[in-house]
Amino acid sequence: MTFVVLAYADNKSIKALVEKMDLPFPCIQDVDFMISKKFNLDNQPFELRPAIVLFNGDGTIKWKKIGRSHQYFSDQAIEDYLDCDNWI
Repeated sequence: MTFVVLAYADNKSIKALVEKMDLPFPCIQDVDFMISKKFNLDNQPFELRPAIVLFNGDGTIKWKKIGRSHQYFSDQAIEDYLDCDNWI
């Protein structure tokens, strides 16, 4: 399993974020919302909605949880679905 971060930013900013945060997973530029639109994650004009999406081997969506804010964190939902603890 791997995580991929979609980012609405220029490549220089994405690279700086990855280096600053020492992110262990890849970040993909999605300025035109080409990827995020396919999964209903675009919040235009300048934002992507946070989400966790699990895919089947054939590329279809197996599980999706959209949204994360100061009032809602979806960590428990994904841990329950995957039946795991302390996996990050």
